[in-house]
Formats: sequence, structure tokens, C-alpha cells
Amino acid sequence: MVSVFIISIVGIIFHYEGIIQAKTNRIASISYQIANLNSTISSLKSQVAELSANLTAPHLVSSVTATDYSPLYIAQLGGGFPPSNYLEIVGSVTNSGGGTAFNAGLHVLAYDANGNTQINMTVPLSGGTFATDTKILSLFPEWDMSASSSQLGNLTSGKTANISIDVYHEGTVSNWVITPVWTNTP
Repeated sequence: MVSVFIISIVGIIFHYEGIIQAKTNRIASISYQIANLNSTISSLKSQVAELSANLTAPHLVSSVTATDYSPLYIAQLGGGFPPSNYLEIVGSVTNSGGGTAFNAGLHVLAYDANGNTQINMTVPLSGGTFATDTKILSLFPEWDMSASSSQLGNLTSGKTANISIDVYHEGTVSNWVITPVWTNTP
């Protein structure tokens, strides 16, 4: 009788030991899943914070084209004969972000066929006529233009600026990069 009792106890212990081990494994698995879910939640919270910040930040999108004109080409068309080449930039810039773009303009970087920089300046979205340096500016004493960036402006959310800019320069440009620039604060 005692041996039956001992065998029963041993059997119960083995039986419950297996159940306890299975439950322990299940707890470990759930703990691992909780840790992964907490990590995912933390990452998603970070993404939400970043997206929320982007909703209130400005974002300028440009749709501009540029054409470089030489004095000879303009004369052949029957136009005036400006004593300098100029890059004509036309198109639009839209603020698709949620906030105002302060100090907004276009950074114009243009190169000749040898890769030498011919234009490196920022011009306002309001448009106008600009010269790359004072030498070019001196060729147009009667024109109201600047040899440096004029006052940059602001572009509020959802607004579009129509672009019409001429940049007079030396040399001939064969490629260029025109990038909208702005600050998030005044």
C-alpha cells in the first residue's frame, strides 16, 4: 500500500512537472512576444512623433525649367543685345507642407561644360533679374538688379509662387541644379 502511494505521488509529481515546464515555456514565449511588441510600440511612437512634426513643417516642391541664352542667340531672334549670357528660370514652387516656409528661395548652381561653377547663388521666389557678380552688374547700369541675393520671402502652406527669374552670368552654362531652400523658423 505504501508503495502504491509512493508510486502515485511520483506519478503526480512527473505529471505536474511536465505541466509546469510547459507553462514556464509558454510564459517565456509570451514574455518574448511582449518585449517585441513593446519595442514595436516604441518604434511606432517615434514614427508618429516624426510624422506629426512633418505635418506642421513646410515642404517646398518645385516645378521649374531653365534655359541658358547667349547674346548672339538673342540677337539672332531679333531681340536686344544684352552683353552677357543669362539663365532664364520659369515655373512654380509650391509649399505642400503644413507650415510656413520662411526665407524661401531657389538655390541656383550652374556649371560650364568643363564642370566649372558659373552660377552659385540663392534668389527669392518673388522673381527678378540678378547678376552673378559686380562685373556683370556693371554691364547693366540702367537695370534694377542685384549682384547678390535679394530679400528672401515666406511661402505659407498650400501656396504657390510663380517663378520668373533671369540670372546674368559670364561663360556658358551647360548644366544646372535648381533647388528650393527655406527655413522652418523666421
